[in-house]
Amino acid sequence: MGTEIKSELKIPDLWYDFYARIIPGTAFTACVRVGILGYVNTPSFEEMVILVAIGYFVALLTQPISSRITKIIEDVMLTLAKRPKEFFRTVQKSLGNSSRQVLILSKMHSEATFFIQLSNLSLVYLALEKLHGAPRISTGYGTVIATLIFALFAFEVTGRRIRRANDYDKVYEIT
Repeated sequence: MGTEIKSELKIPDLWYDFYARIIPGTAFTACVRVGILGYVNTPSFEEMVILVAIGYFVALLTQPISSRITKIIEDVMLTLAKRPKEFFRTVQKSLGNSSRQVLILSKMHSEATFFIQLSNLSLVYLALEKLHGAPRISTGYGTVIATLIFALFAFEVTGRRIRRANDYDKVYEIT
């Protein structure tokens, strides 16, 4: 049984947790800690662990929305590239689930979701800032601009992912 469990663990799951949850969530909790709560001192190790854990939890809550938005971006980009919506699955299935190429495509999906998570958490921060009155820092339009920039990065990463999958498709004659 231990072998079955070990063979089921895949690196992309770790990439996804790291890119789409830990980094954006920790950045969000750090911003709340400084910008809204006003703590500017360096956190202790224990506080840092708590910030990362809370950040992971917060990102876990916003992740379904981020995943849906990422899927919409992928569908739009695939339509523009004149590729079927199941294009990534077709390419990944043809390459084999554990190939390096599939891991790269999966990592790129995690990166796109990372930017959407940052966008969503930026908007949550803006809402908290407005509700709380943000005694230390007021970001206002800067947060809205950052949200849009993060969303544009998600489109860019998705475009690179499509190009990479197209390259694999041509090299390995998949479709």
